[in-house]
Amino acid sequence: MEHDVNPDQRHLINCHQGGAGVHAEQTHTVEKKPMLKSVTRTCTLRTVFGLLGLLIMHPAFADGPSSYDDCMLVGLRDARSQGASNYIQRSCYALYRNSEMLLPREKAYYECILQNMPGAKERFAIMRINAICERRGQL
Repeated sequence: MEHDVNPDQRHLINCHQGGAGVHAEQTHTVEKKPMLKSVTRTCTLRTVFGLLGLLIMHPAFADGPSSYDDCMLVGLRDARSQGASNYIQRSCYALYRNSEMLLPREKAYYECILQNMPGAKERFAIMRINAICERRGQL
């Protein structure tokens, strides 16, 4: 018995049944269900949830731009030289705007700079603080 099914939409399964010396060949028609819609829907949902997860987990969006601004305000408030200000600005940028690209040792370095650099005035002190933070961060 043949059904009116497009050959692209069916698989023929040949079954050999044996019993009492009788061998008969039967052909079963199995229709494929259109899965394109469900696959597309699943991929779309995964993409949407993935992007939402990234937005929630991304530090710049989670902390907001005010965290970067707060870092700059706190760090630069006590800065005593342009050199120290440059280190502070780079550290705030790295930690709050580029943190997803940082290795743990780089994060430790920038945190060390922010903790110790703001009061530095002399060039020698700035260089020594930088060297110590590099050692601590293993850079």
